[in-house]
Amino acid sequence: MRTPFPEPGTPEDMQLAARLVVDGVLPESTVRAVLAKQKELKERGKDLSIGDICHRKKWITVSEVRWLSNPEKPPVDLLPGLVIETMLGQGGMSKVYGARDAQGRDVAVKVLLPSLRRKEDSLAEFRGEGALLCSLGHENIVKGHAVCDHDGLVYLVMERVHGRSIQEHLDINGRFQEEAALYIILQTARALTHLHERGLVHRDIKPGNILLDSDNVVKLCDLGLATQAGGEGGETTAGTAQYIAPEQARAESGLDVRSDIYALGVTLYQLVVGKLPFEGETNHETMAQRLLDELRSPELKGLGISPHLHYFVQKMMALEREVRYQSPVELIDDIEEQIRGNKSLTAQPGKSTAGNVDLALPFQEDRSKVVVRKPLPKGSVPPRRGPRRRRPGSR
Repeated sequence: MRTPFPEPGTPEDMQLAARLVVDGVLPESTVRAVLAKQKELKERGKDLSIGDICHRKKWITVSEVRWLSNPEKPPVDLLPGLVIETMLGQGGMSKVYGARDAQGRDVAVKVLLPSLRRKEDSLAEFRGEGALLCSLGHENIVKGHAVCDHDGLVYLVMERVHGRSIQEHLDINGRFQEEAALYIILQTARALTHLHERGLVHRDIKPGNILLDSDNVVKLCDLGLATQAGGEGGETTAGTAQYIAPEQARAESGLDVRSDIYALGVTLYQLVVGKLPFEGETNHETMAQRLLDELRSPELKGLGISPHLHYFVQKMMALEREVRYQSPVELIDDIEEQIRGNKSLTAQPGKSTAGNVDLALPFQEDRSKVVVRKPLPKGSVPPRRGPRRRRPGSR
């Protein structure tokens, strides 16, 4: 049976050589030596492709060659028991594909980059995330199905979320209405509760790691940095500089869920304001601001953000973790209590069954469809539609 290597000397063969270097699979010096060997063999009447030579040296597997030859559109039968349909995206450690499994489920498949498969720490991190996702069972956390190996490829089969990340929604539509922001924070807090009950800290809460599916259900993803609560310093600084808590930036020991609550507070601020609360020229400047400054939020006042939401942000982002919400359950209770007291938020139930509180506007993706009411004639009195809200700047 003919191996699936590109024909020797073809553009596809040269492209594979380039990918081996660019993707960090082999050093450039090694690939240059392979090219020289290929030329030598051809002169002796033995034509071998780059992939064939590397495979014979046991530097790369057949499946890796099949994948790297066209990673944007790999063979549909690249992985056993799966039909690869489309590429969904790429992260720092993997490429993600939409696929169908043997049970007919619509799944997402994260394939670890070949260069990282060759690094023990990256391989362990990827396997750890997969095992964790497979062990968890909560509506608001992306579900893992299996961590698999096949001919040099390591991949995670998981639930496919049809929707976008909250960061993508921010980029497309701008800042969120308060009701939608609270809905997202409430469901994300439920996911954190599930992790907290298992003694875990996510360490990378941010809009890019929060997904919203087509049924308006929030899904927390990317648990690659999750760790046991109470860990010692050093590695606690892992995370995204714009969102990590002060104690996380200082690499203090005893990291716990309150650091995730801080990051969720930054996320809530970003949702309703449309930008981050601390933005320096570099990551070091951003973390310095967070370490030294209490949150001063003129934007929250200037945009007319309601007092209760302002309070949530301030408490979630307190410099001292003892002042913050001490658990996601406390935060959930406060949000639910506010929602119950505000009739304008309970007029239309959301689709999700994740919790026991119905919300008016789970999310409104296309803001062009929002009905804009025309101004009332001068002197007329608008009808009461619920509790009167304080105007921006009023006392």
